[in-house]
Amino acid sequence: MVRTEGNEAAAVATAVAGDAEAFRVLVAGHSRSIFRLAYRMTGNEQDAETEVRQKVSAALSATEPAVFVMRPFEGLLIEEICRALGLRASATKNAIFRAVQKLRRALEPVVATRR
Repeated sequence: MVRTEGNEAAAVATAVAGDAEAFRVLVAGHSRSIFRLAYRMTGNEQDAETEVRQKVSAALSATEPAVFVMRPFEGLLIEEICRALGLRASATKNAIFRAVQKLRRALEPVVATRR
């Protein structure tokens, strides 16, 4: 299947609505990018894999995984994310901030041991 912004936005909206399978597909589609980010932060392949698996599946609210994928990995503008998810700009920005903060906090112990 060819991925387009419309398809991605629809998949994200479905995931935000609570569809666990849609969320799994989104994460799987971006797993390499998410892993590379975690690996840069941890410096260790095994730690990166473990942290990504645990934190993405357990720590983010329904909106946060969607914006986490849409903004840094899909490169969508705030306005595009707002339209796709039916959120105001302030709510979208807040969700992006929370998602990034949670990932940083989750990876902090691993990163600290590498310093």
